[in-house]
Amino acid sequence: MKSKLAKNIIKFRKRKGLSQEKLAKLAGINRGTVAYYENDENAKSYIDNLYAISKVLGVKIENLLETNNQDENDEYAPEIDGRTMKKIKIILSLPKHKRHMIYTMAEALAKCENMDKRNSEKLDK
Repeated sequence: MKSKLAKNIIKFRKRKGLSQEKLAKLAGINRGTVAYYENDENAKSYIDNLYAISKVLGVKIENLLETNNQDENDEYAPEIDGRTMKKIKIILSLPKHKRHMIYTMAEALAKCENMDKRNSEKLDK
């Protein structure tokens, strides 16, 4: 029995009219990697396990994968609204080098914002 991950990759790839080769090229990976995910015969895949863990913890799977948590003790994870999700999808559809440019700019802006907050806090003291 194929995992949910395998079934979903196949479904969405076919919906876009992409071959494994074309998907791999657009994603910047090799075709063998796409085939590996699509031919996963394990009843429980890595993603399925993460999903089960996220359900037990009461968080979205995205929260488990976040690498830049603002506050490790903060249990609140803001919802991503439809407008923001559309922008994320646009960014994800860009070529890898352009996504990298956007990520670099976003990180720089976030650092500036953090610096502004720290400077503001110092002035308030």
